[in-house]
Amino acid sequence: MKSLNIKDQGMQQTIELWWHVTILIIVSGTFGIILFQPLLLMIFYGFPILLIQHKYQILSILKKRWHLWLIIGLAYISAIWALHPDISLSLSTLFTFATLYALLLSVRYTYNFIVEIFKLFTIIIVSLNIFAIIIGYDQSQNQIFPDSPFWSGAFYHKNILGRVCVLTFIVCLLQIRSSSKLQRLLWLGLAVTSVGLIVYANSVTALITVIIILCIMTVWIVLQRMEPFFAGTPTRLFQFAIIIASFLIPSMVIFLLSLDNVLGIFGRNTQLTGRTYLWQILLPFIWQNPVLGYGFGTAFWEIPRRVRLESWMIHAHNLYLETWLQLGLGGLVLTLMLIFQLFKDSLHSFHKRGDEKSLFCLLFLIFVLVYSVSESDLIAAKVDVHWVWILFAYFYFSTYNEQVTDSTPNIPSIALSEGNS
Repeated sequence: MKSLNIKDQGMQQTIELWWHVTILIIVSGTFGIILFQPLLLMIFYGFPILLIQHKYQILSILKKRWHLWLIIGLAYISAIWALHPDISLSLSTLFTFATLYALLLSVRYTYNFIVEIFKLFTIIIVSLNIFAIIIGYDQSQNQIFPDSPFWSGAFYHKNILGRVCVLTFIVCLLQIRSSSKLQRLLWLGLAVTSVGLIVYANSVTALITVIIILCIMTVWIVLQRMEPFFAGTPTRLFQFAIIIASFLIPSMVIFLLSLDNVLGIFGRNTQLTGRTYLWQILLPFIWQNPVLGYGFGTAFWEIPRRVRLESWMIHAHNLYLETWLQLGLGGLVLTLMLIFQLFKDSLHSFHKRGDEKSLFCLLFLIFVLVYSVSESDLIAAKVDVHWVWILFAYFYFSTYNEQVTDSTPNIPSIALSEGNS
């Protein structure tokens, strides 16, 4: 009977594992599979009933991690002054489901289980895009941007592909550190392939992000090897380097993207593919309504009625301008507070444990900071980048769990959290 229970538990874990992988594939926009209806997306985000099983843990988290819910509450409230309240409410509902899904991941599963989800997700995504190259498939010629000169593989835009490839690169780096010799070669091959896809898709922001992450990992490895000579100081040095990098990275990105001799390789110019022109258009709209914004997800329904925008100008292409447009000054301040708090908690966790999870979180935050300069991924009313918010919210909730438990049990891969089985 006991062996049967173990077998049933293993089957449950496998089903849940593939369920979550399927969710990530859906919300990443692969092959145009994007569900916009809140009810359908809620079903694919999982069974909300599972949250009830962890009600005490959730209540404990909500008492300490309430800042994040202020943004969601503000998204709902913004429907009051939005010109399209139905759109604001619909997108806010999707945003809520994505957050609840992240909460479920943080309370129900171990970090090893989460890693297994993203390992399978990235392997499948890279494989699908390799297959797309083999058969000559390019979704960008069939979907939202039919005239795009850049290859985007299984995604409707090259930047969507670039984001997932950067995540793949991060996952691969972490696995290379902790795998056997043969597995390291496989993960190294996958990392190289993901970079190759980025170059093939001509995604400059993704390539710059990969270079920055690689430099940070190199610094971390060097400091780690120097640890016997500094008696633990490298950990503090690495934290200091990360803090400095967090302020310098946005400046570095803008500087690099402004160089014609660098961008000329990719057929770009100093206008950041028109982004600076777009920002100049948006700033007057921000000053017209700086406090409240235009309502979550509705700014780019209203602005095209007043000024002519090109087809690719469907969001601000900058996290801070996008948030200010949609949710006003309050939303911008809350977003900055969230990023700072998670960054601080991640540094604390890395200093105390120096484990893979805290390193994953730090590298992911570097990804968010770089992309925030030219994209609007984190607080975005777009389903195809929900995975960025899901991963951010997962780390935000789970870092509190670490502070409460103050220990991480040695649990094998693909395992539910203790007490949940």
